[in-house]
Amino acid sequence: MTTDFSVIVPVYNTAAWVEKCLRSILDQVDVTIELIVIDDGSTDNSLQVCESIAADESRLHITTKVNEGQGVARNLGLTMATGRYVIFVDSDDWIEPDLCVQMRALLEQSAADFANFGLGFYNEQGRLIRTRGIADRTELCGRAIFECALLDRYIMTSPCNKVYRRSFLVKNDLRFPRVRAFEDAYFSRLVALAAQHVVFSKRSLYNVRVRQGSTSRSLTHWHFAEAQQLIALERDAFKEQLADVDIALLFKAHIVKMLTHLLIILVFRSADISDINRCYVIASESGYFLYARDRRVLAQLTVRERLYAFVASRRMLAQFAGRCGRLLGVSPQ
Repeated sequence: MTTDFSVIVPVYNTAAWVEKCLRSILDQVDVTIELIVIDDGSTDNSLQVCESIAADESRLHITTKVNEGQGVARNLGLTMATGRYVIFVDSDDWIEPDLCVQMRALLEQSAADFANFGLGFYNEQGRLIRTRGIADRTELCGRAIFECALLDRYIMTSPCNKVYRRSFLVKNDLRFPRVRAFEDAYFSRLVALAAQHVVFSKRSLYNVRVRQGSTSRSLTHWHFAEAQQLIALERDAFKEQLADVDIALLFKAHIVKMLTHLLIILVFRSADISDINRCYVIASESGYFLYARDRRVLAQLTVRERLYAFVASRRMLAQFAGRCGRLLGVSPQ
């Protein structure tokens, strides 16, 4: 009998939260699952917590490896998966008890390659901060899937608000890149490019724990170098599509949106002028300033995104806004 769901959880130093994550998966109702945990070289007692749960749970399979990043760990999990559908869950997050049964019904009613659902973001006190990914549509088909994914419209960058048909991932040999940051963005767009039909649920079924130590709160030039590497990977992977003028404009707008977001966070949260300047150099090398001042590119963005791009692309203005924000205790969302 084929297992319904393979749930892949990379684990790295999340001992305080991983039990809640795993229990939320094992408590899924009315479906069969295999829970694949990849311990990515944890240095705390995360592995021991997982092993204590596995001692009484035959559906939980644990593999340990040296630390190489979340993308590599997920790829390993994919090679082990046998379920009809695949879900990725981060080890400090948790899912709603009917996620799997709801998504199985949605996918069985369609020929979709993957299904999308909403995310709830919770602070460290357990309070809901916001929701994302609650789409005002039921499906997307063909080229529109890739176009929307380029700008994070409907098709979000996160792989965690989706359920994939495993046969679709296998057929198209879809894997995460061997990078340590922004691997989700690359994977999301590869998946969108290969997909022909996707469906949406209006339910928020996945819960994200927003932690102080997250990447978005500790940006440095290293993260910008990783973003630059991601853009290079995308340019190579989407070479054929970028010959289309409209897709090329969307791709440039994607670069503006992504780097604007990183720059805005950087100047609000870092007082290291030297590091900020290095980040601006890396952004420039990726074509950021050229694209951020191109009206055809900006026309692809929302008014709010254009405003942020205007501020971020003027370094002195951005740094002034960042200093004021830090003094006032204001932080971008």
